[in-house]
Amino acid sequence: MRIDPELAALRADPAALVQGAQITAAAVQGWRSRRPDMLADLVRFGAGAGLEDCPGLAALFAGDAAAAIDLANDALGGMAAAMRAAPLAPVPWRHFANGVLSSLVIAIAGRGSLSLAMLDRAAWTAARDPRGAGRVSFQPGVMHACVLAGGGTARVLRNRSTDPDCARIEAAPLILSRGTSYSIDGEREAVSIDRIDQTLVTLRLHRKPAEATPARQYDVASGRLIHQAAARQDESRAELSMALLRAMERRDAAPLLADLARAGEPASRWQALRECLAIDSAMGLDVLCRIVECPGDPLAGPARAVLDRLCASDPAFRK
Repeated sequence: MRIDPELAALRADPAALVQGAQITAAAVQGWRSRRPDMLADLVRFGAGAGLEDCPGLAALFAGDAAAAIDLANDALGGMAAAMRAAPLAPVPWRHFANGVLSSLVIAIAGRGSLSLAMLDRAAWTAARDPRGAGRVSFQPGVMHACVLAGGGTARVLRNRSTDPDCARIEAAPLILSRGTSYSIDGEREAVSIDRIDQTLVTLRLHRKPAEATPARQYDVASGRLIHQAAARQDESRAELSMALLRAMERRDAAPLLADLARAGEPASRWQALRECLAIDSAMGLDVLCRIVECPGDPLAGPARAVLDRLCASDPAFRK
């Protein structure tokens, strides 16, 4: 194994790594100190205030990219200088890259976050699945965006149906160019990009939903529900943890899963019930029957259907 000399030096002297982390942290703190009004507005927005009540944020999405570009240059300029001084220092901002999309979360407050996102034109074109244009995913939450660089064409897809199992999609064209600003209510609206002419860079303001509403994917033409999943990271982590416990055959986790199935958000409860049935069928059936006996429980109907199928498949379940 070859270890780069610079990395070897850091391993030998961790103080250099600590010093580098202090340099990048100071860059973030310096940027934040220059934007007190905007960050105060982000706190209000993250707590549920509308964008119209947050003038420091609203100015970034007013249709002129100048304010948003100035904000991005201020944030990235200071961080770039810090990383030139300490190239191997950790970046204190949450970041993500998959070869097509790169994102950098530069501020978080409550349920709100402000981030920069970049779509690489060549990588996006190469990775694009033509079948994807026929599907749309609605992710609960509010998002405001402003294009800082690049361009292309897109559509705003809106679900006009109130039936969660069947959508009625309407589309409106959206031209993406520097200064283009748009807002979407993710539970019923989504932006579908059709073409990228140049690498697309946007500033995004996002707020997670206060309640756990599932994300849903539909077929655009027919409105058929294709897929449904938890929209919040904490729910996804919980579901993955429950699936792992089941895969590990952790029977000692059955009481915990039974408790999770009795109270909470319906989607998470249903997943906990399924995993409990798989780990300890007797305990899972007890919870299932108790849910069936509560008419006001939103899971009573699905639970009754499962119980009826079990009884039909094996008369022993009737006991």
